[in-house]
Amino acid sequence: MHSPISDTGGDSVVVLADAASLAALAGADLLDVPLRFGPVVVPDTAEAELGDDDAALADKVSSWIEANGIRAGARTWVVRAPVGGTRGPRLATDDGRLVPGGPIDHALLRWLRENVLVQGGSSLVVAEGGSLSDLMESIALPDGVAVLDAAAFLRLAAGAGHLPDEASGEMPGAVSAGPGSEPVTSLDSGPRQGPR
Repeated sequence: MHSPISDTGGDSVVVLADAASLAALAGADLLDVPLRFGPVVVPDTAEAELGDDDAALADKVSSWIEANGIRAGARTWVVRAPVGGTRGPRLATDDGRLVPGGPIDHALLRWLRENVLVQGGSSLVVAEGGSLSDLMESIALPDGVAVLDAAAFLRLAAGAGHLPDEASGEMPGAVSAGPGSEPVTSLDSGPRQGPR
């Protein structure tokens, strides 16, 4: 099977894994920021969930995906990941403990393993707190893979000089690290990287 993420040229792959992350970036007009890191993956499930929650933001995201789709010679692009998965009961281990995440979260994780994580290099998975984030925290992630929320991603982008000048001012709840916090400036200084 050919992966849509086959050669990133050393760039990070950014996975905007859920509707909340998409909404945060689209609402702040910062959808192009992930492209400054490298190729971007938007799971179909996240896009569909955003459509259920906010039709105007969903249209904005859909237009952005279409405008930035895979193009010959482009260094960065956006791909829709056909994750699928259906809503259903939570999975349990043999001893009856509930596994973090639901069927959609596990379908996304399976797609990530098959299409992104096997490529090596670095990957940033942007997911707000919830079942997907909990699932990613409960597994051992490969080196170079970090899970962070939209605010931490924007702090990382600001530290790397990837925010547009007009966005580097005050953005409540997005770029501000908060009192006494150090900004996230690299994969080694803040994002969750799973248990070791």
